[in-house]
Amino acid sequence: DPDIRSESDSSTSETEDEDVQAEREAVQSDGPRIASCPVVMKGLKKTYWPATGLSSILTPFLHSSHPHPPTHSPGADQSHPGHTVTSGAESEGPVKAVQGLWLAVPPGECFGLLGVNGAGKTTTFRMLTGEEAPDEGDAVIGSHSVTSDLAAARQLLGYCPQFEAVLGALTGREMLAMYARLRGVPEEAIPHEVSHLLKRVGLLSSSSKSRSRSSALPPHPDPAGSSSITSASSPGLLIKLLGGVRTRRGAGEQADNACGRYSGGNKRKLALAAALVGSPAVALLDEPTTGLDPGSKRGVWALVGREHAGAGRSVVLTSHSMEECEALCGRVTIMVGGRAVCCGTPLRLKERFGGGHVLELRCGERSEGAVAAACAWLGRHLPHAHIAWCDAAGGRIEAALPRGSTSLATVFETMESAPKSSAGLRPAGNGEGGAAGQDVLSHQHAASGAPGGSSGGGWE
Repeated sequence: DPDIRSESDSSTSETEDEDVQAEREAVQSDGPRIASCPVVMKGLKKTYWPATGLSSILTPFLHSSHPHPPTHSPGADQSHPGHTVTSGAESEGPVKAVQGLWLAVPPGECFGLLGVNGAGKTTTFRMLTGEEAPDEGDAVIGSHSVTSDLAAARQLLGYCPQFEAVLGALTGREMLAMYARLRGVPEEAIPHEVSHLLKRVGLLSSSSKSRSRSSALPPHPDPAGSSSITSASSPGLLIKLLGGVRTRRGAGEQADNACGRYSGGNKRKLALAAALVGSPAVALLDEPTTGLDPGSKRGVWALVGREHAGAGRSVVLTSHSMEECEALCGRVTIMVGGRAVCCGTPLRLKERFGGGHVLELRCGERSEGAVAAACAWLGRHLPHAHIAWCDAAGGRIEAALPRGSTSLATVFETMESAPKSSAGLRPAGNGEGGAAGQDVLSHQHAASGAPGGSSGGGWE
């Protein structure tokens, strides 16, 4: 009803952030820019109602046997159809997991959803993939609605879920080959596609060559004729998807070992590669670098940012880490309590909500006297700077500048005037480090009054 929508939008706009409001209005306008976006979320809402009695016992079985199971319990409010049953005491009341999400992701953009655990990020992904039906609103993947044309929407998606998503009996190479065939990758291109991704995520050494399928085996059916695969019996289906050959195991390469024996980090790498195989138009990555070491994280960032999004494909990822979103994302939305509380580029969010700027500086001389003299000089010329940390042995200083205390131009002019003596200060690395990104997350969560996410609570 237009009147109801207008009233709802009016009440929402009184409290929502200006950038969130602008994004919502742009999506609602449905102009040419929005129509060209591969991912559009149109007022997605999802509420979970507490289960009671027999329904709480049957919920797992209902979920596994039907894509959209009965979603009300005997004790739930029957005026809210479509709300998923979850376990818990009836007195806890409904949980509003997502409360009206309006976002559009254009081609080639890596878009980040940030928030503490329980902010609604994974529920949003479950609605985008059709695992959960939205109570209200809709999402469009490449012009296909997830509520009315889910099968077509899923053909455009690559999905890396938050939890383990590997087939333990298969090798990593076999699993990616199976996903490549499901995605319709031409048979002759599969060995190269699989080997490339395995190398990029660190499960295959760069010197390894692509393995081709045995020529003695019958050719795999044309990927375009998917009916020949889906109509096969389960054993026949597996043989066809694996290409009729099992790779040699225990050959020294992780890619050729059963992935059920992988470490948690290597399982994460394989799940990410499975999401990107076949170059899907849209990749949904739910905390893709959880459990990875810093070097592996940087490799994943390069794969997702430069190779996937850089080729004009869209990426939506969830994360706890502002650092990750700064490295990957053109825009970021921070979610708190199921709502988008701010939206924009990482730089804009830091400028609006960050706690200030961080200066990382290096002394020309590595000694306690040089560091002390440099700190005194900094205190005279930038009186608002607070020395947060210093390392005499390394000759390094970290100073915090509160937001609004001085302009960046003044900071750079001051550093240019630093004495050229051995004790002089110089920027370390890239110099002025910008606002502390994690402060933006903490600020938004605290401002919302939502529970959790306090100092160190839930943030990476």
